[in-house]
Amino acid sequence: MIQILYPDEAGVMRSITLLDLETKHASKSTPTDHPVETGATITDHIRVELQSVTLRAFVTDSLLEAMPDLMGEAQSANLTLGSTEAPFAVSGFTRRPERVDAVFVELRELQAARRLVTIVTGRQRYESMVLADVQFPEMNRDGVEITIEAREVRVVTTRTAQAPRPRTTRGHRNSEAGQTTTQAATATDQTPPRTTRSTALQILELF
Repeated sequence: MIQILYPDEAGVMRSITLLDLETKHASKSTPTDHPVETGATITDHIRVELQSVTLRAFVTDSLLEAMPDLMGEAQSANLTLGSTEAPFAVSGFTRRPERVDAVFVELRELQAARRLVTIVTGRQRYESMVLADVQFPEMNRDGVEITIEAREVRVVTTRTAQAPRPRTTRGHRNSEAGQTTTQAATATDQTPPRTTRSTALQILELF
């Protein structure tokens, strides 16, 4: 049996149970195409791909154990075998089974909502899976064979960290540049500039 587990909008875990016909577990690794130097760590040049699984399952309306809520109350009757009469009970469906339609709608809603699911097979449990491809053909008699391809999604948690405090304030000069010595400028005697006088003015000054 295959179980597809997912939480609904209220956080309640729900499940879809399918009859397992074939399960293909895929695990891939991609090595680098570039040359690897002798002595280097080979694992640094190999990338492990995310997991994937392909399910081929069967769902039908004739499995009475799959839909026990469709069974009505037992009706009592008497069965006569020769001269002996013995009571017995008969149970039947209260309405037409619609399990195939219910599974079809549920899988389509999960895929449309892009919701992560957990897939449990007889060999492995897959967490954080997304339904990448769902092939749901028309019903053949009372059942249908469906194919589901699911791929793993890497889920990470982001955290906020404080940036390191710089030693100096950015955009300003270093406040610890050292001590500088300054001296007051001393006044010096300056000779006034000579005044050039014209020849006519010098002659007038003689008289």
